[in-house]
Amino acid sequence: MKILYGIQGTGNGHLVRASVLAPELSKYANVDLLVSGSESDLSLIEENVQRHHGLGFHLGEKGGIDYRKTLLQFKPLQYLNSILTVKVKDYDLIISDFEPITAWAAKLAGVPSIAVSHQAAFRSQLTPRPQHKSPIAESILKHYTPTTKYLGFHFDKYGEHIDYPIIRQSIRELNPQEHNHHLVYLPAYCPEYLAYYLNGIKNTVWEVFSRHTKRIFKIGSVTVFPSDKELWLESLRTCRGVLMGAGFEGPSEVLHLGKKLIVVPMSGQYEQLCNSVALDSMGIKSLKTLNSSTKEAVQSWVNSTKAVKVSYPDNKTSVALKILNNESIIEINSSRVSSCSLNKVQELIVN
Repeated sequence: MKILYGIQGTGNGHLVRASVLAPELSKYANVDLLVSGSESDLSLIEENVQRHHGLGFHLGEKGGIDYRKTLLQFKPLQYLNSILTVKVKDYDLIISDFEPITAWAAKLAGVPSIAVSHQAAFRSQLTPRPQHKSPIAESILKHYTPTTKYLGFHFDKYGEHIDYPIIRQSIRELNPQEHNHHLVYLPAYCPEYLAYYLNGIKNTVWEVFSRHTKRIFKIGSVTVFPSDKELWLESLRTCRGVLMGAGFEGPSEVLHLGKKLIVVPMSGQYEQLCNSVALDSMGIKSLKTLNSSTKEAVQSWVNSTKAVKVSYPDNKTSVALKILNNESIIEINSSRVSSCSLNKVQELIVN
């Protein structure tokens, strides 16, 4: 069985999930990877990948999206050419982790496709939303990757086609401890502003990881680090708590480790606003922004010891089998699926 796995390249969360799921799928099928968009760390994926410009947004430095840079980097003709030239008919199945080129190419070519992403969870009306929904954002979540099937991920199983987060092995192997620092990851803020804000919070020191710097530097009680996998994991393992955006993979890993968590949804990001609603129901506080009005809440959080722990199961194999054992996919492409692959899948399901 041949699979083309499309991965959204805006942010690291999609690549983190693919770094776990793609090797698992490769045990039963031939898997090729395609990444579109920017703003991500491709070192999370070791295999060779096809790169496309794609669609995505450019992170700003004041807590939201830089719309000017986002518009400037949009290349519609290149995007359309990618959709028309990706050879999706060479594959039995297209997987899209919120990656639009593979999803639209599969739709136009009539090739079976499945959305496997956090965003796919919003195809269910049972997924938490704010009181006032955004019709435009809801439409984007629904139509951005028009696949024939979907499997979503969220903090809980809110619906039939929603699974728990996929937690990478490097997080599962950590031995959590508590030293005297709090960890910060807010990529839509510049580190200088974060240092100015956080130096007003007492009784702790801060380790800030930022995509806006290539060097380590210190301002008062704040040490700023560039993006580095090993430094990040060690800081996460030993921190007292984490202040971060209301994304999905990052908060999921913090919850799994049982660390204190407080989130700041990125301005203009409806998905993160929805995530903050879900986290609030779990007892996780959310801040609208980082300014003088929220310092008291952050100080209270720093002083507290309350943490929420969710022991997420190791579900990478069961998720892979859900994808591979899709009966409609196997029926459509039965002449192209190897009996060896099918036998492996069926044997694992029986056991």
